Amino acid sequence: MADTRCGCAAPTWSGPTSMGAAEPAAGADGPGSLASLGSPARGTAAGRWAARGWWWIGPGHGRVPDEGMMAKRGKRASLQDVTSFHTDVLDVLLSFCASRGVRTLTQLNSFNGRALLDVPIWKLLETEGKYGGPYVSEGVLTIERKLGQPPSISSGTWPEELLVRHFGQARSPDGWSKDPDHCCNLEHVSERANLIEALLHEPHRSREILDQCLIGCVVLRGEHRRIGSAELNPSDPWRRYRDATPTVRVWDRRTANWCW
Repeated sequence: MADTRCGCAAPTWSGPTSMGAAEPAAGADGPGSLASLGSPARGTAAGRWAARGWWWIGPGHGRVPDEGMMAKRGKRASLQDVTSFHTDVLDVLLSFCASRGVRTLTQLNSFNGRALLDVPIWKLLETEGKYGGPYVSEGVLTIERKLGQPPSISSGTWPEELLVRHFGQARSPDGWSKDPDHCCNLEHVSERANLIEALLHEPHRSREILDQCLIGCVVLRGEHRRIGSAELNPSDPWRRYRDATPTVRVWDRRTANWCW
């Protein structure tokens, strides 16, 4: 079953642009919605990234990251407030860039300013744990199913003793957790440079662009190296994965189906 994010028609945006309350965790209007791009039924960027418990990986496969888990690392704001904060920070930075006439990534780089936009973009993608999103590669899914649990949402690795039990001793003295075929990276499905370029070019559309293009996928480090570059295309975000050699297939934990 294909994810309708990958449909051929480019969306016409008519939905809300302000940050609103978090939508339900599932259903037609939830952050896991498969409604057409640009449709109000998909909800706002705030709802998509701030709703709690918006992915499911099956019984016995670990815990859904929630505010209680995140709070164990110290007192912090709610997930929705964190999302709103970093989205607003990004808007302020984009407004500042526009006021200085910075409309391209090349211009931003001339000021060594890319890192300023990189930070809120990363923070928005990692709101519920760096490796806790709904999209995972076939390689990650294969190891999850063999070990009976997902990688750590904070480190992207599995317990070394569990890996040894199932795969034997690692080939590297550094252990399985450093092996590129057994540890994870969080990949921006739409490359970050392209995303920043689009945001700088049309800062007034920042919420729409984030809603359509800020997608993360957990992949094995070895798979990450195979994924090349492609132009920003909200209607076909998985092109880079299809064009990889060999292809990197992607599983959607919410729908329990392949994305394409």
